[in-house]
Amino acid sequence: RSRLISENLIRIEKGISNVVAHEENKNLLLGDRARVTTIPKLEVQSDAVSCQHGAAISRLSDDDLFYFQSRGIDCKYAEKLLIAAFLG
Repeated sequence: RSRLISENLIRIEKGISNVVAHEENKNLLLGDRARVTTIPKLEVQSDAVSCQHGAAISRLSDDDLFYFQSRGIDCKYAEKLLIAAFLG
């Protein structure tokens, strides 16, 4: 029953230049009742900047788990591999 609300902000003030900023928020829901709300924001008040932001929310796919298991990989190990791949 975990719940996460994540509100992230990259702010570039006026008069600042040559800034490179990147924000990434990855969330993997491992329980049926887990919930995530993610709100990435950019506030750029200057020129000559490069900013990126992104968010990903996912669950483990039964199809992906089946694929691993059909090739002889244990379910728990398959879960670990998929979690590592998502967060990687």
